Amino acid sequence: MAEGNEEIPITSLSMQQLNGLKQQLDEDIEQLTTSYTQLRVAGARFKDSLGALEVLKPENKGRNIMVPLTSSLYVPGDISGIESVLVDVGTGY
Repeated sequence: MAEGNEEIPITSLSMQQLNGLKQQLDEDIEQLTTSYTQLRVAGARFKDSLGALEVLKPENKGRNIMVPLTSSLYVPGDISGIESVLVDVGTGY
């Protein structure tokens, strides 16, 4: 197959070379699709995290809240300070 910037007309390739090229392109598309999906999921998680931080306002100090541990698991807590927060992005990002 082509090395570097060398161009080879597709009509000059054998059937075996065309099948190899198709397989390589299919694998590239699959990997790009997987990477794009993972990026979209990570973006959605960051948006969720931003929503959780929006309640940190001075008027909410001392208020009881539900703290998200995962997207479906929450634990009760209260806002004791809004000056600083600890954010754990975990291994899923």
